[in-house]
Amino acid sequence: MYREWRPRPRLTPIIDCFWLHIATEPTRILPDARTDLIFDGEQLTLAGPDTGAWLTSATPGTRFLGVRFQPGIGPTLLGIPGHQLRNERPAATELWTPAKYLTDELAEARSLAQGCQLLESAVLRLLAEAPEVDPGIALIARTAAPVSTMADRLGITERTLHRRCTQAFGYGYRTLHRILRFRRALQLAESGRPLAEVAAGTGYADQAHFSRDTRTFSGLSTQALIHSRTPANPQS
Repeated sequence: MYREWRPRPRLTPIIDCFWLHIATEPTRILPDARTDLIFDGEQLTLAGPDTGAWLTSATPGTRFLGVRFQPGIGPTLLGIPGHQLRNERPAATELWTPAKYLTDELAEARSLAQGCQLLESAVLRLLAEAPEVDPGIALIARTAAPVSTMADRLGITERTLHRRCTQAFGYGYRTLHRILRFRRALQLAESGRPLAEVAAGTGYADQAHFSRDTRTFSGLSTQALIHSRTPANPQS
């Protein structure tokens, strides 16, 4: 079982969603350029930005409560370079000092609503304590432009753009937009649209190009990936 809750409007530039997952079977987590803070009932874990599918297995019935940050925001607020979290699942206490206190609070939460409130309060504290979030992060994430164009728009060199991206997103500008394009295309493909139409509409050269990215980021063919995704395993 999997559910998502959107944050209050003032937090939407920071938080993508709060979510709950109760394990029933192995899950295939796909790259989405986001960082999650996840509590499993005992430990608080940071799920960094991935470059490939992450296969998870947990005891059936294990409950995971998480907050998913918008692209580039998690590493920025937590003060942890994105590339340090790339393809990693470290215990939050190893990298983030307040994690021990938040873990204890979440362990004592009496309801799902209280757990979400605790996560939201932690994010609000981060916002109050962290330097102002660079508006360029959101611009980089939402704008699929040539590297030179984006660098010019931000008034920086291409090398500086790459460094800023790896710091905030965990990987460079081209990889970031390759992953975001794949997720947009997958969402359209799941709606039942023809794959050739999906590929053309999301900037792929052709359907084969989309299929190659699907294999790279999920380890499955496009049809197998779509078939495997269910309400219980929304990212499987």
